[in-house]
Amino acid sequence: MSELSLEEGTLLIHYARLAVDRYLSRGVYIMIPQGLPSKLYEKRGVFVSIEKIVSERGGVKRRVLRGRRGIVDPILPLIEATIRSAIEVAVRDYRYPPLNVGELNNVVFEVTVLSKPELLDVRDVQKCLSELRLGLDGVVLEVGGRYRSVVLPQTAVEEDWDKSEILQQVCLRAGLPMNAWMNSNVKIYKFKTQIFYELHPNGEVIERALYIGRE
Repeated sequence: MSELSLEEGTLLIHYARLAVDRYLSRGVYIMIPQGLPSKLYEKRGVFVSIEKIVSERGGVKRRVLRGRRGIVDPILPLIEATIRSAIEVAVRDYRYPPLNVGELNNVVFEVTVLSKPELLDVRDVQKCLSELRLGLDGVVLEVGGRYRSVVLPQTAVEEDWDKSEILQQVCLRAGLPMNAWMNSNVKIYKFKTQIFYELHPNGEVIERALYIGRE
């Protein structure tokens, strides 16, 4: 996977937010922008997350997930996949009520760019675990030729899961026993990621480095 620059990641965040704004305020899909850096037209998987800023006692602010949707397979140009996923997460994540335009100034956007999934050889458990990098790799589970569940690296870090727990959780999310990843009819893939997110609503964008200091 060719690395994106911070400027390219910032463009993805910009168009994710713009797409949601236009859809919520006018009910329209924005056109796929032209003239962007060439990497943004490469076919890549992507996930878009929206987090709400919540104020707690003492003025402490924290982020609470407001929705997350995406596309694992690299079947669309990255900019198009980002725009589509942004609208999906805003209005079609079944776990949350649809976002309304009044919330946009109190949420932050995060874009996770995926590499093409690589099949892991789960017959050699230790080798399989050694090939996963905490904070950098995500995993996806496939049964019967279709993807059933995904664990992104930021979720694993936030939940403080080790490598075995990541594989167990991707099984549980698919409604399977936690050790189903060892079964021959289940396939587990890993993918590399780059994660870009807003520090504040409509604010500065940074690239998250969750993998630093993790084995």
